[in-house]
Amino acid sequence: MKLYHRTAQRRANQILDKGFFNATSSPESDSAANVLVRDTKRALSSDPAGDDCLLEIETDLSEDDLDSYEETEGVHGYTEWRIPAAILDEHSRVRLFADG
Repeated sequence: MKLYHRTAQRRANQILDKGFFNATSSPESDSAANVLVRDTKRALSSDPAGDDCLLEIETDLSEDDLDSYEETEGVHGYTEWRIPAAILDEHSRVRLFADG
């Protein structure tokens, strides 16, 4: 399953290097982290300033596995989840997606 996460370039580099982490914590923190992801890259508009990146997350988790993390179901034409960072890190590969 492919998911997408948009973030600033600096954070994208940290995620690619050390994995996901809570926006209120740091990569070195143990705190529970939830990462907002969506099932379509089109749902995540880019920053007009151009200082953001789209990350593509290839995960072995199914939609059933993600049910308890679901935020919205298709109301905007996409599904959105807040998934604990540790789960994403354990079950996913992340790459920088060249969108443009």
